[in-house]
This record gives sequence, C-alpha cells and structure tokens, in this order.
Amino acid sequence: RVRFEALVPGPYVLWLIEGEGERAHRRDVELTHGLNRLALRPDDFGTSTNLTFVSESPADSSAVAEFLVFDEHGAMIVGPILEGAGSQRSTVSLAPGRYRVVASSGTARCFRELDLVDDRTLRFDWSLPAPTTVALTVEGEPLTSSPVGIRPEGFSDLELRMPTALATDPDGRLVVSVEPGTYELWTPEGLAGPMRRTDAAAGTATDVALEPIER
Repeated sequence: RVRFEALVPGPYVLWLIEGEGERAHRRDVELTHGLNRLALRPDDFGTSTNLTFVSESPADSSAVAEFLVFDEHGAMIVGPILEGAGSQRSTVSLAPGRYRVVASSGTARCFRELDLVDDRTLRFDWSLPAPTTVALTVEGEPLTSSPVGIRPEGFSDLELRMPTALATDPDGRLVVSVEPGTYELWTPEGLAGPMRRTDAAAGTATDVALEPIER
C-alpha cells in the first residue's frame, strides 16, 4: 500500500514497477478533491512492449553499461539497468509511449529518444565516439575534483539527478565521450554551462565556464 498526501487535483501518471525494473506498467488517472482510492494490479495496466538494450564493443573492457529510462514528463521510471563488461543485452517491458534513454559506460554517454509502439532493440557501440577533454572553470578558476552531469538539448526537463555523473580531475578537466551536439553540464552546487561537441572537436580541449543556474 502506498499513500500520497497533499496532491493537487488533476491528471497524473502512475507507474507500477515490478521486480528490479523488468516490467513497468503505466496508468493515467484523474485525482479529485478528497480521498482517492486506487486498486492497482498489473492486469489493469493494458498492453506492454519489450525494449531490449544491446551493449557492444566497450571502450573500457572492465566498465559496465548502465541504462536509465525516462517517460515523456521527464520522470525516471526504470533504472539503473546494469550490465557487465563486454557484449551484453537486457530487456525490460514497458507500456507503449514516448521515452528517453540515458546510457553510460566508462566515460561514454549516449542519449536516445523513441516512440515505443512495438518491440524495439537499441544498440550501443561503446567504441564510438572518441573522448573529448573539457576544461571547466568557475569565475576563472578550475572546477577541481567535482561530479559533473551532462545532458543534451531536448533533455533539459529530465529529473536533475546525478546517476551517470563524471568527475573532473585536480586540474578541472573532464573527459567524456558523446556524440556531436549541444550539451548542458551541471554540478550539484547549482552551476551549469553549455558544451558544444562537433566531429572536429573529438579528442580536443573545450573550455566551459560554469555559472549559477537561474531559479
């Protein structure tokens, strides 16, 4: 039994997660004033589809792969799904819908958006892309030995948590492998800054000045 208090009346999405995240059932509900009682059973949640993650060619043979799944509202519903080093696969069962996936292995970070209608397989080749070194500063000083999160444009509404964070070295440098695009870097202290990665920038240094996040 789960009890939620002080919720504003309106539409909500409820997720029922089975086991270690192998199955995630969705139910859309409308809450009214007063006490709302909901009996939730897996059989009441409709159809589901299978999403399979395939991890290939890890850049670091000792690194595990981690997968996080977010719904269209930016809430993490499944994760972390951890796989061992080497070529691995894992499958989760989800309700049809729009999802975003954050995948990580070693210094590599991959981001995917998908409309899940039928069974789907996502493949991640960790031998690509090449690492990029980012020099992070705050008011002109290196951001030393600090955890740093990264996410691309279009993922800004994801829950601001740090499950796949990387760390800067004592000189404020961060090594990360991401596909070409524009990204946001942020820290638990509420600092953020934009990072642009192009094909030509792979393996080269990029300077990013972090500033306080506007609330």
